[in-house]
Amino acid sequence: MRPPLILRRVGVPLAIAAYSCAIFFFARKLTAGHSDFSLVWYAARAILDGGNPYLVIGPGRPIPLEWELHYPMTTVIAATPLALLPESLADLLFVFASAFMLAYGALRANLDRVWIFFSAAYVVNAKSGQWSALIASGYFIPAAAAFLSLKPSDGIAVLAGTGWKSWIFAGSATAFLAVISFAIFPSWLQYWLANITGKWEFVSPIRRAGGFLLLLSLLRWRTREGRFLFVLSLVPQVQSWYAGVLPLLVARTKRENQVLALVSSLGYIVMIPLAMQSATREISSFTVGRLMIAFCYLPALIVVLRRPNTSARKHDSVLELEPQQEERTKQRPPSRERTHL
Repeated sequence: MRPPLILRRVGVPLAIAAYSCAIFFFARKLTAGHSDFSLVWYAARAILDGGNPYLVIGPGRPIPLEWELHYPMTTVIAATPLALLPESLADLLFVFASAFMLAYGALRANLDRVWIFFSAAYVVNAKSGQWSALIASGYFIPAAAAFLSLKPSDGIAVLAGTGWKSWIFAGSATAFLAVISFAIFPSWLQYWLANITGKWEFVSPIRRAGGFLLLLSLLRWRTREGRFLFVLSLVPQVQSWYAGVLPLLVARTKRENQVLALVSSLGYIVMIPLAMQSATREISSFTVGRLMIAFCYLPALIVVLRRPNTSARKHDSVLELEPQQEERTKQRPPSRERTHL
């Protein structure tokens, strides 16, 4: 029996957003430091103060965060409204909104994808205040594609698996933010490129051990999942387990969602003792990357290859069609056919 429509559309996403905030809150209590969103929050504050965030943020700099700023100025501009709030409150609002958007989109047709939110990848994403959940929402909601340019590497992969409406929203939002970014800070592009070029932490999945197998997703190019997984395998990514949220999106059925969430979580459990034994951060990171291929990307590839390479129009629009079909079913007059015993 299906839950009431209003519960699935609003109640469950609100519950998942609250659950995600609880994960983030307790993670901040247990671990000192800043969230991943805080990096952009500090960058927006630097812009408001008239500084260059690409020069003032990073180890040994005036704002001594763990990482340099790797996000484009369009992301910083989009986050500026939250920079007017205290860092802790801005973090919670970001986690809440990201989780709600993803849950609203992923669960709009049914609750089969709820398993995403219990995977290790999603828990790591929530506790870190990462962008993967917000970017993943663009896979399900055309209007949410407006956020895809905020993390271009993942965003272009998600966009590859969407339709023309998503491209319009993504293009319009990107152009709008780009105009504002260049008006406020005309030379930001050269600083951004300098910060992301030649960095060891950005590695495409196909460059990791066994990652070349992901090119087989080309055999399913006519499906949205095939296009999405192929482009995702090409774009540079940080080798951290929160990135495992995106490969989970290829699942359609309840069983596929359960299997991918379970297998990817098992990989995280395997990763913990191996990462702790690594002598340096770089070695640990590459170890995580290899495990992600084995437990996140290759299982997703198997799911994609099990499907025929046919036009995915029916499945591409399933999230929009099913709620509409449900509404039409409610409005359909009762059948006049007799029941024969």
